[in-house]
Amino acid sequence: MFAHRSRFCTNIASFPLMPKPPFELFVVVPPGLEALAAAELRDAGHPVEVVRGGLSWSAGWEGLMAAHLHSRIASRVLVRVARFGARALGELERKAGDVDWAAWLPPERRGDLSHPIPVEVSCRRSRLYHEGAVRERVLRAIGWETAGPSTAKASPEPWRLHVRVHRDTITISLDATGDHLHRRGYRRLTGSAPLRETLAAAALRASGWPLDRPLLDPFAGSGTIVIEAALIARRIPPALATASRRPPDFPFLEWEGAPAATWTTMIEDARERILPGAPAPILASDRDARSLEALAGNARAAGVEDDLSVRQASMSTASNTGGDPGWIVTNPPYGGRLGERSQLRPLYRSLGAQLAGPWSAWDFSAYVSDPVLEGALRRELSRRGAGPLDPLVKTRNGGIAVTLLGRPAPPPPAPPSDP
Repeated sequence: MFAHRSRFCTNIASFPLMPKPPFELFVVVPPGLEALAAAELRDAGHPVEVVRGGLSWSAGWEGLMAAHLHSRIASRVLVRVARFGARALGELERKAGDVDWAAWLPPERRGDLSHPIPVEVSCRRSRLYHEGAVRERVLRAIGWETAGPSTAKASPEPWRLHVRVHRDTITISLDATGDHLHRRGYRRLTGSAPLRETLAAAALRASGWPLDRPLLDPFAGSGTIVIEAALIARRIPPALATASRRPPDFPFLEWEGAPAATWTTMIEDARERILPGAPAPILASDRDARSLEALAGNARAAGVEDDLSVRQASMSTASNTGGDPGWIVTNPPYGGRLGERSQLRPLYRSLGAQLAGPWSAWDFSAYVSDPVLEGALRRELSRRGAGPLDPLVKTRNGGIAVTLLGRPAPPPPAPPSDP
């Protein structure tokens, strides 16, 4: 599938100077969301391949830029530098030393011996298990004899390496993204259990929300789901998610040969496609006034405050808008501890009652984590004769395993047949 396969064989030859495309890109995606992220990019015309942990893709500068501008679900984008096998630190250093680092790192960066390039290392199921030793050998292969303390979490800079060691195979990549893509820039305040922006976007896509129907989050919290919904509905790319509609300073923009004019044109075209408003109501409610204050601030920071209808309300009165039914996409409290579980069980039963009653005509999707609370929801639906819930995706939010449950709204009744 990929061009320039000689870059990734065991005996690594010299690489062409950057930015000679195509690059072998690896789009990192939260676990379980790979298929959704792939569909998102394929819909935009990019032939990505789903692999474990993300998407593989051979692309030039425009593809690299498009992934950063448009992907709402991806976490970051890596450019593959080298891949080889190694079972000992000496072998690792020797083969890493065969990489033509002059083609990937500028001389001023390689020559700054007092400030080694940040290197993030992960080791799994390999003879090479000491991440600090792997990092030191990679830095020595580049030219730094003394690695010093780790700078992997230092402030973002244009050159940062990711080294993955898995089953004695070493993959070295250059980070094109810098800060995590879920940090859109608008979320200034959060509630007690914030949902990542990428997971909110994934839930909206998995729910099948058609954009021209009302959307409700009755547990809106600090507003991540409804803000992401407004961005999607107005065709605002995630990279332009702040009110200024200016993109972040991604590291790849400082790489040699990056076509600045192409990036500028892509940004301008994206701004021109933004709609002035959402085509359908986007409703947010929560019982907690402080959470709604955070929501209002975040919506202003995203420039979508006029697209949201926000009210302080209990779940039972959240959708009393007099409008047509639509989609519910939400992230109710999880209840990770036993005491919280007992307190939240009535809430989940009430949610089931709402779904079987006033919300019976609404499509529904929600992240759940606790199997006991999920069971309470399902039993209430069953007791009232409502339809079952199906798992749509399974992923993790802040280290917590979560499942997105969903059900389609019942079809409208068929018109009467002719006598």
